[in-house]
Amino acid sequence: MIPKLSIIIPVYNAEKYLDQCLQSVLNQSFTDFELLLINDGSKDRSGEICDINAEKDQRIKVFHQQNAGPAKARNTGIKVARGEYLTFVDADDTIEKEYYEDMMKIADQLHPDILISSIKQPGKKSIANTSFPKDVLLKSNQIKEKILSSYYGGNLSQIPSLCNKLYKKTFIHMNNLLIDETRVRAEDYWFNFYAFKNAETCYAVDKAYYNYNTAVEGSVMRTFREDQFQGYLRTRNELEVNNQELQIEINQTKWDTEFINNTHEFILLAIINNRWDSVKKVLNHEEFKKSFKNYQPNTLHSKLIKTFMQMNLKPMAQLVYKVWSTKIK
Repeated sequence: MIPKLSIIIPVYNAEKYLDQCLQSVLNQSFTDFELLLINDGSKDRSGEICDINAEKDQRIKVFHQQNAGPAKARNTGIKVARGEYLTFVDADDTIEKEYYEDMMKIADQLHPDILISSIKQPGKKSIANTSFPKDVLLKSNQIKEKILSSYYGGNLSQIPSLCNKLYKKTFIHMNNLLIDETRVRAEDYWFNFYAFKNAETCYAVDKAYYNYNTAVEGSVMRTFREDQFQGYLRTRNELEVNNQELQIEINQTKWDTEFINNTHEFILLAIINNRWDSVKKVLNHEEFKKSFKNYQPNTLHSKLIKTFMQMNLKPMAQLVYKVWSTKIK
């Protein structure tokens, strides 16, 4: 019997949190689902935990593969999913009991290509999706105006996240949507960009069902990677190429401010890792320098850096970055 929903969980060295994650899924008030556990070469007991749970519940299917990263694991799930809709959960997070029941009621009534909820963090009621309308079916032109435009200088909020969304499987397959396995970061960002670009309908609810575990945040986000600045440039270029078709009016101030702020993060991590060669390359990059014209700094450090960069005093800007980096170690 074909399930209504496929729930995909990539699993890698998650034994500390995996049981509570699985219980939150298996205890859902909605029961017509398959749970696809993709064990991505875990070195701890994660694979064993997956197998033990599969023996207890026939809705669980376990796939063991060599470690290839979360994008590959999620794609494995996408390819084998049989449900009318598919969704993702991270192995260290949990979901509210009525999540899928409430969302699938909307799916059965309106059949949107994408369904969106909000996300909770510990100590917070929710992170609201404030940048687009709730509890109304958005059509393609509204998706472009209210959601895709956020990629060009708006409030992205939870738009790039994979885990607070349900996707119609036929929509995913029809548009050949898979997660880019070449990206170490922002793979969810781009998957959802092309999902929203191709979606004919979308529906967001004004309720938080997904519980994000911030205790494990930071392993990738705080890791210095030499090619990260090139990734930011690639993102700008790819968005600009897509905008030749979309024709979205870019908020240049927000567009450049986001780029500069992301690059600040890269520079600070480079300094912490004693990679001054990378810092100098960025400070001399034309795209970085010209973006300061529209950049709106909001801290003393960033204001000083903007002043020195516009005066072409790169050694002074570099000194400010060095001081700034000592504040975040």
